[in-house]
Amino acid sequence: MLLKHKEKRFEIAKKIYNALIAKSYHELTKTKKYRGMQEILIEYKNNRESELRKQSLKELNLLYKEYGFSEYQFHTHLKEFQHHFKKDIDSFTAQKLATNLWKSYEKLLYGNGNKIHYKKFDSFFSVEGKSNKTGIRFLEGNLTWG
Repeated sequence: MLLKHKEKRFEIAKKIYNALIAKSYHELTKTKKYRGMQEILIEYKNNRESELRKQSLKELNLLYKEYGFSEYQFHTHLKEFQHHFKKDIDSFTAQKLATNLWKSYEKLLYGNGNKIHYKKFDSFFSVEGKSNKTGIRFLEGNLTWG
């Protein structure tokens, strides 16, 4: 029974994570302005000259800000998904999901990442909280969740 409950929570975490992907990046990439910005992104990644790189980064950041594409906007989008599952996923655990997704986007946009992947059904997935004081806790050798 206890294992089933934890499996349910992992599946809910995956659904929240996947919903954030759909809400964030895929909505952004549908816009004409973003498709035009692909050239700037390529310039940013390929250009080693600091002034051109800074200018490209500034233009990209303005676009991301305009479309609410930031870690803290992910936290805002997350509230609408997490609210439905608040009995199973606490807000700090959900925020950590958003933070982890943002780190993946940073690798994709500014580093060496290639693609953001949806989490597959029944695949291994890890979930963590922001601290050991709320949500998922490890107390006296036992895992406590909730």
